[in-house]
Amino acid sequence: MPNLTLDEYLDWHQDKFAENLRDNSFEKSFAINSVNLLSSVSLHAFFKDLQRKLTELESEGILAANEASSFGLVKKGFSSVVNKIYRRNCHWNRHWPSKPKGGWIAFSDVYTSFDDIIRGTIVTRYLDGGELIGQHLQAIGEVHSVGVEVSPRATDQGHYAWHIYVTTPHDVIVNGAVQTVDLKCEIQIITLLQSVLKGLTHQFYERSRIADTGRPVERRWQFQSPEFKGEYLGHTLHLVDSMLVELREEAATGDISVEGDKEEEAEVGNQPLDEGSPESGEIGDSK
Repeated sequence: MPNLTLDEYLDWHQDKFAENLRDNSFEKSFAINSVNLLSSVSLHAFFKDLQRKLTELESEGILAANEASSFGLVKKGFSSVVNKIYRRNCHWNRHWPSKPKGGWIAFSDVYTSFDDIIRGTIVTRYLDGGELIGQHLQAIGEVHSVGVEVSPRATDQGHYAWHIYVTTPHDVIVNGAVQTVDLKCEIQIITLLQSVLKGLTHQFYERSRIADTGRPVERRWQFQSPEFKGEYLGHTLHLVDSMLVELREEAATGDISVEGDKEEEAEVGNQPLDEGSPESGEIGDSK
């Protein structure tokens, strides 16, 4: 694993690519591009149809309550982009100081190399909702001739989600010139349970991506740490989500016999009370 800190890497990056990422001009340029991209992506016909489809899916009980109206795309922050460049070029690069698999990433490459500059999250009620929504998005992509990649994700850190990548053309300003790039927008589909956990543990996940957290075996015995609890809660909730789907299917097919239970209760209620029982009003021989 490389020993460069983020600050040390920024010095190396400037020497390597002639890009001083500490210069405010890079942040201002990215801010302009990301705002324009957010607007351009949101107005694309694909995403307008996606919004209508989400309203339909919510009415069918597939999405969490009010998910269609609350869904929206967001842009990645500049500091997150810089951090990701550092991780890809250096921190996660097993070939350092040689180039990583896939090649070096300069700041001018982020619009084509990164797939989450514009991103969003869809929350489903049940675990099998992700695959179903992915199929609907692929169908919308075919209508608009838009590339849609769908795949499930699962990590040791307890992250479970379906990842959707929608590729559409957009203009950005790079080194003072306008370029048309095929931008990938990321949509994560997670369950309601995982959504709650993500809101609580995202800061731990962000911190662990650049921290030296030790070997996996050692980490998994640090049971008092928030990271440990968040990681294993993620795995546990994935199991609970699967059990909820199973319970839903049993209820839908009638395997859960509610009426039978009611009839049995009625039969018990019609039985004569034993003398001396508390319900009979006779406590028994007081002697």
